Amino acid sequence: MDTERDRSWGRGVTGGVLIALGVAFLLMNFGLWHYGSVNRLWPLVFFVIALGQLASPTPRRVGSAAFFVVLGFWFFGCLNNWYGMSYMNSWPLLLVGSGLDMLLSGALTRFANRDRRADGGDSDHA
Repeated sequence: MDTERDRSWGRGVTGGVLIALGVAFLLMNFGLWHYGSVNRLWPLVFFVIALGQLASPTPRRVGSAAFFVVLGFWFFGCLNNWYGMSYMNSWPLLLVGSGLDMLLSGALTRFANRDRRADGGDSDHA
């Protein structure tokens, strides 16, 4: 039951932050709020999502968090032209992020199942 409470808390915090960010960006887009160069900081949303995924970590959520971190860095890199990055020339980073998600999720699930079997718990065949 604690994991369910942790999961709902993490979702609530992540949801609240996303709503606040969405409202802030809408206000800026309509010219109702001026806050410097926040238009280049919006990829922080992906790091917030990653933290939300890690609030109650499971193998799948850790992999997903890694993908959101890669996505955040990709958008930052393209927006700020890091090393000449653009959306056109750096899209393969999305493949790297997706592969990292799958690799981490699979490896962590396998380790979790192995540890559970070693402890005499449920024997899932992964």
